[in-house]
Amino acid sequence: MDAELRRLLRLSRRFPRIRGFGRLGGLLSQIYTRKERPAVLVDVLGYHMALEPRECVDAALIFCPQLYEHLEIGYLKQFLQPGGYFLDAGANVGFYSLIAAGIIGPSGRALAIEADPTNFSKLTTNVTLNNLGETVILRNLGLSDRFETLRLGLNLTGNRGGNSFLDEGQAGVMVRCAPLFEVLNEVGLDHIDVAKFDIEGFEHKVLKKFLESAAPKLLSRVIIIEQNARHLALGAGDALALLREHGFLVSKIKDQNHLAIRG
Repeated sequence: MDAELRRLLRLSRRFPRIRGFGRLGGLLSQIYTRKERPAVLVDVLGYHMALEPRECVDAALIFCPQLYEHLEIGYLKQFLQPGGYFLDAGANVGFYSLIAAGIIGPSGRALAIEADPTNFSKLTTNVTLNNLGETVILRNLGLSDRFETLRLGLNLTGNRGGNSFLDEGQAGVMVRCAPLFEVLNEVGLDHIDVAKFDIEGFEHKVLKKFLESAAPKLLSRVIIIEQNARHLALGAGDALALLREHGFLVSKIKDQNHLAIRG
């Protein structure tokens, strides 16, 4: 970590959870990335993470980890228990999986699924840096409603977390996909306590198959899920309506993220 970044972090990591400070953190990130910067190893809420300053999710975790999706993380801490099972569908660089692993401990399991090979490499590095290989199960594949190979459109403009099977992207990579039930069966998880879905428009497709075919005990009682209007316009199904049809109470957390609780 260079001296300039250390100075910026001394400021940004003290920002309170008040509206507007996240944007200020983004401004500091833009100042820092005015020129090429290498990946950095930083502490993120007590976890070691190797992150790229020019990627928007990475930058948020570098500069203001105390602000990044803190409401969602609060729900994770509320509903996930020691020894629990967590599903991180669309794990990106592993932030949710690391937090979950700290909650569930060595007797629990977190299944982190990431389709993009580049993000998966960073995810693997971050899990390894924290010696969580026994707790976090890693799978580099996409989720779908069947076994198939699909083109993942890559977002190369600084938001690689926005890669999607629905978008053409600036480039693409072919990815092996499988139904969620089959992945859970392959890794030996007989239920999920809390799940997070951020799979860029494939939430409805994956959940519809899972909710219709999986044994009731497999179903998560608590789901943190993203849904945005752009993906709906591209033909993604309404995952929030689907969850309501299956007995979930769905409420908005912030922006595109929602909390769904069954029963």
